[in-house]
Amino acid sequence: MTTPGQLRCATQGRLHGVRGWSSTVLLLGTLAGCASAPPSEVEIAYAQAMSATVELATTRTEELALERAESLPPGEPAELDGGTVVAGPMYVAASGRRCRELTIDAQQRLACEDLDAEVWVFVPNVFAAGPATSGDEAPSTAVPSDEGEGAAEEGAS
Repeated sequence: MTTPGQLRCATQGRLHGVRGWSSTVLLLGTLAGCASAPPSEVEIAYAQAMSATVELATTRTEELALERAESLPPGEPAELDGGTVVAGPMYVAASGRRCRELTIDAQQRLACEDLDAEVWVFVPNVFAAGPATSGDEAPSTAVPSDEGEGAAEEGAS
């Protein structure tokens, strides 16, 4: 015989309290709520770093360079709408996309294929990050030395 607040489990013949089931449901609801907590700052930063960012073409030459990015011969200048484009070699990035550097009128841009849209897009070049330069100077790779210029010249002779 069951008492008020209890149900009989027909398959096992045991008594289970209604309060016990409601507590279990409440506990599961609480755990599900915890599972949907907002992401941490680290998770947000990681997701932003892994998401693809697209940079827009700003000239007609850049638009044409993207349209022909897959077929441009590497290292050979191509004249597109009055501008000059030189494509670097194609490579597969860590994202799995094919990418290549495009030098458009002496400015370097990184282009990668957008797998969803089946087009090429400009993306930020993480390797070009660093102090801003005027564009016509390469970043210095010289290692500072404790010896003066005279000492370096003497060693070179």
